[in-house]
Amino acid sequence: MRMMRLFNCNLSLSFKFYWTLVSAYIERTKKVGYENSTLICYSNRQCSELTKFLRPAFGLNMPTLSKGDLLLVTQNNLISGLLNGDLVEVEEIGRREKRAGLTFLYVSVKELQSRKVYSQYLIEEILYTNRTNLSQE
Repeated sequence: MRMMRLFNCNLSLSFKFYWTLVSAYIERTKKVGYENSTLICYSNRQCSELTKFLRPAFGLNMPTLSKGDLLLVTQNNLISGLLNGDLVEVEEIGRREKRAGLTFLYVSVKELQSRKVYSQYLIEEILYTNRTNLSQE
């Protein structure tokens, strides 16, 4: 039986059991919505890998950010008030601006708890990597 090491400990789960959990998450989320479902990942890398599997399972076939996508805020933003751990849903995607080798994307997002809408720029490259911030490269 193929084994997959999950988390950073000595716990190993069978590949079948791991995907049973992921499948149960997909089924529950489709039934009650992502506002009432939780999936916890050990690392940004694991989250990134699961996202590649989960997006098509939810009918999100665009490889890039699209309206309705769910994002996790990974760094406090004192200007907007969004905090690390907040969940936001993409409401609108605006213009892109290239500066200093980065792509800034203007988006409107709705914070799931307060339902408040924020409009601001985000660095698009961070969305498609398993890092939470920019590297020095």
